[in-house]
Amino acid sequence: MLLPARSRFRLSKLTAVLIFLGICGSLRSQDLPPPNKQDLLKQLDQVAAQSQNRNQKRRSAAISAISSQSSSGAGAVDLYLRALDGTRFKTNHPAFIDWNRQNDRLLHTISFQTAVLLQLRYIILALHRDDQHDEYTQVPEALAYLKDLATIQRATVSSEELSPEALGFIQQPLSNSEVVQWLHISDLLPAGKSFAPAPGVYDDIMEKNVRGPLRDKKDSRLPATWDTQIDAESAIASASGDHEKIETFNKSRLPELLFKQALDTALIGQPNRSLGEVMLLIQKYPDNPLVSDWIDYARDALTTTNSEVTQTPGESNVSTTGPVPSAVPAATPMATMTPSPFGRVAPP
Repeated sequence: MLLPARSRFRLSKLTAVLIFLGICGSLRSQDLPPPNKQDLLKQLDQVAAQSQNRNQKRRSAAISAISSQSSSGAGAVDLYLRALDGTRFKTNHPAFIDWNRQNDRLLHTISFQTAVLLQLRYIILALHRDDQHDEYTQVPEALAYLKDLATIQRATVSSEELSPEALGFIQQPLSNSEVVQWLHISDLLPAGKSFAPAPGVYDDIMEKNVRGPLRDKKDSRLPATWDTQIDAESAIASASGDHEKIETFNKSRLPELLFKQALDTALIGQPNRSLGEVMLLIQKYPDNPLVSDWIDYARDALTTTNSEVTQTPGESNVSTTGPVPSAVPAATPMATMTPSPFGRVAPP
């Protein structure tokens, strides 16, 4: 019996599909001939180079756009507002106009403009990080940024405190920045433990952007970074004029930082100097809550053989780029203070 024409058409169509699938299955069961590896490697190199060039152009364009607005607080805020309008209020411009009017006074404060400038500068620092300019070679730039951050923090303490809005602005990670989102450069920012995400957290930047790379190299500049931080924090304590804050820094924060400095001193291959520094801490601050940790460290150092604590023979910890400069000059002691044996401000 003959099938209807439509049924015969469907059957022939199904047959063709089955034949095609059978051919494909047969082909899939066999490997392809050996490729020309040199040609494929060349193609991969070309694609990688093109991608790198595109990203470099994006970096340069973003750096140029940000730098052109970073010469003044007003220019920085103008860039921020354009980014805000193009991100958070992208689909609701009238709401942006209302927000701008409500926050007009804040946007014109030195405090907030300074915070925006810091964020833009930190974005530029992030964009300069690449394969040729890694975290180790960027240490001097990170220290220069920290110097200015500490100076601003000291100035705001002695005059006008950073407003909550300004403080929150520089403590948010760059990935949340409206400027970063507006320029579509989040994929160009450094990722990982060697770059602190927020532009206003001094400790985190010092630890990740500066000390981490120096520790990896056992660089002899490492202990000096603690002097930099101690000078910065002592200056802020002095600028506050608050006796309680000064007392807290000298009796609690200072010895904590000095012990961490001693640990890094041992790391770069100077265990005897490290031990001496810890013994001074124990003698100077016998009532400190951390003294038991210091005593344990000193005991371990005294009972450990030299071969276990010194650097591997042949390793060099001598820096080829010079000493780390102090990020902030040492605090000028107030009239009611005298220098401590550690060279820092201390109440009489």
